Amino acid sequence: LRTPTTTWFQITGWELDDMGDSCALAARAAEQANDSLLTVLDSLYAVLDTLQAGFGSQAMHDVNMAQISGDASAANSFEAMLDGTGGGALTLSKIKVISVDTGIVVRGLSGAPGVFIQGGSSGRGVAILGGASSGDAFSLSAVNGDGLSITGAGGGHYDIDADLHGSVDTVLKMPASGSGDSASIASWVWNTPSVNHAIDGTFGKYLDSEISGLGAGSGMYSFIVVAYDSADAQVVPGVSLAVRNCAQTALVAVGRTDVNGRAAFNLDADSFTVVAGTCGYIFDPYDTVCVTGPGEDTVYGYAFDPGAPADPERCRVYGFLYDLKGAALAGYEISAHLPQGVTRSGGRVISPFTVSAASDTSGYFYLDLIPSDSLVPAGTLYEFNINGEDGIVLRQRLKVPAQPDWRLVW
Repeated sequence: LRTPTTTWFQITGWELDDMGDSCALAARAAEQANDSLLTVLDSLYAVLDTLQAGFGSQAMHDVNMAQISGDASAANSFEAMLDGTGGGALTLSKIKVISVDTGIVVRGLSGAPGVFIQGGSSGRGVAILGGASSGDAFSLSAVNGDGLSITGAGGGHYDIDADLHGSVDTVLKMPASGSGDSASIASWVWNTPSVNHAIDGTFGKYLDSEISGLGAGSGMYSFIVVAYDSADAQVVPGVSLAVRNCAQTALVAVGRTDVNGRAAFNLDADSFTVVAGTCGYIFDPYDTVCVTGPGEDTVYGYAFDPGAPADPERCRVYGFLYDLKGAALAGYEISAHLPQGVTRSGGRVISPFTVSAASDTSGYFYLDLIPSDSLVPAGTLYEFNINGEDGIVLRQRLKVPAQPDWRLVW
């Protein structure tokens, strides 16, 4: 060489064309990375083997969860979810279950509740929303047993909110001493203050009074009518009352006296005619009452005595005829005859032909007949017929008892 050069060099095991080859360097790095990954996978397989062994033997408490997580609290929570042996409660931020079969099955052991849900200081424990368009918010279907059973402890209460088109909100509360039985449920409804039922269109205005005090009619004032027996100074239960205007061209309300002889009506301020009537009693044709506010009035009557037949061996069969509105039916024919034909009573021959009477303006009628046991053969039946302008009211074969009078019954 014309220009001599002096330098240093080193002999290596690589070929010169491999020096600085980026692909070769990457391959060598990948080989080292694969070795590390295989080490991690071996550890993971060991953990899975341990878990599978625990599931197979139903003994997950044999799993040392601390080997999976260095967080002791997280390990306890996970064990609590698996078998309840973690000594702590599992805390989750959210659970979402999507299943083609039963999504979640929860069973409590040794009398413990399967699910216990408690709301926050002011929030609900459970909120259930219906479908976006028409789905049910909550649906219960029980093949056997109760669909929903609620038992409240003393001092608890339950709120049932029903939103009907945004207009009605009903609250049902259990009193401190409530037990959930039928008597307590009834008391929750009837003893609740009327202020809780003040919504228009409800019957809340009645909840501050006895249910027996509710009256017929639609007037402003509560008015009581008492039926009274003027002969023995006793009230008369079961009396039909009709309240009409004074001209008797309109029927305002109808009612019937209770066991205390009282009937309640709701009437406006005005004068009304009260017509009373019941079987076996005679009342005045009408009684006029003047309503100026809440009040009470009395209608008087006396027990009806049909009298005795002129022949003491006969029985006076009597009765009263009324229509479906409780009005007396006058002019109806009541007849009786012996369908078996001629018979005897002692030494007398008794004609089987018809005897009849007509009902008067009070609907009253009577027939004086020979008792059935006085006829031959004894116990011979009479056939009674009641006929009106609209047709046959009654056709019945009956035995007339051996007594001075008998109200027609069947």
